[in-house]
Amino acid sequence: EQNVEEKLLEPLLLRLGFLEKDWLRQMSLRMGRGDRVYPDYALLPVTKPGEETALFIWEAKHRIVNTAQLKEAFFQAKSYALRLNCFGFGLASVESYWISLAITHWEEICNVCIVICDY
Repeated sequence: EQNVEEKLLEPLLLRLGFLEKDWLRQMSLRMGRGDRVYPDYALLPVTKPGEETALFIWEAKHRIVNTAQLKEAFFQAKSYALRLNCFGFGLASVESYWISLAITHWEEICNVCIVICDY
């Protein structure tokens, strides 16, 4: 996973205009009663306890070679994104990138793009 993060995901984030200060790796996040999880990358995170949010999260997997692995990774990332009230989430692996957005209207997509670009 570390190779996917450092050789694929971080260069992608930089090409999209994010700076290293714009993401947090392994954001510690409480899920349920005492359980902690660690989304691989949280973009524009807010880490105040009890008020954690992020614009978008990325999960890195070394390989996603079948539908079962894709579903498992998808639901893991989705649970983190829901907990952080993200606009969406992405998966990255050696094979590909997958992106899921929680936005359904074109105007909302434009507004998010403006926020990202103006940041």
